Amino acid sequence: MKRPASRLAPEVAKAEARRHFDHWFPGADRFLKLATVAIDDGFRNEAAFLLHQTAERLYHCILLVLALYSPKSHRLTFLRSQAERLAPQLIAAWPRDTKFARRCFTRLDRAYVDARYSPAYEITGEELFWLLDRVKALQEAVAAICAERLAPEGQAATWTYDNIVTAQIAIGILNQARGMISARLHEIKDTNPALAKTLRDKRRELLALQETINPDDPDTAKAITATWGPRVKNDARFWLEL
Repeated sequence: MKRPASRLAPEVAKAEARRHFDHWFPGADRFLKLATVAIDDGFRNEAAFLLHQTAERLYHCILLVLALYSPKSHRLTFLRSQAERLAPQLIAAWPRDTKFARRCFTRLDRAYVDARYSPAYEITGEELFWLLDRVKALQEAVAAICAERLAPEGQAATWTYDNIVTAQIAIGILNQARGMISARLHEIKDTNPALAKTLRDKRRELLALQETINPDDPDTAKAITATWGPRVKNDARFWLEL
């Protein structure tokens, strides 16, 4: 359990909230992309599980950003109720006025276990497409609420969903680049101290570059992605251009 936000200095609480956002929101986006692929390929049970994981991560994200606490649960019904108490704007993501809508959410909630392990679990393509739309609506609502919470003191939230995703893509690429350097460092640190020092300096430079990424400045994030994205996909090019 995290320390309650009310006991932390405001700047400390906001910094911790940003760390939670940077962890949970990109993870949700990755699961959503995988769910879309699974739906397109006709892997219905896998798609249901991946959509469940997307929604679960979004709820943990919003709870941790707003309260610095999220219960250790995979039950979407429970997580949804907790999140909607803190942010009633989220209620609109899940219509509850029809039997179809309620059935779809129930099947999504069951997907964490049943979609993987139960031969009796069933979900239709129509239900999956409806759930995909609703999870996207949840994602956009979470992005907007988090943007307001994480905006600098005295400033209106200027982040957009697209800019948040753009920033997270660039952060992910630089994390991958730093990971590649760390792996090489582990291999050569005892045999080539000079190269090890150079690599540590490069890793620090990448961290400093990562700290310049902000959803308020999508051009910087796009430039980083354009430069470093091709490098991390090609090992030879990465080390040549590092």
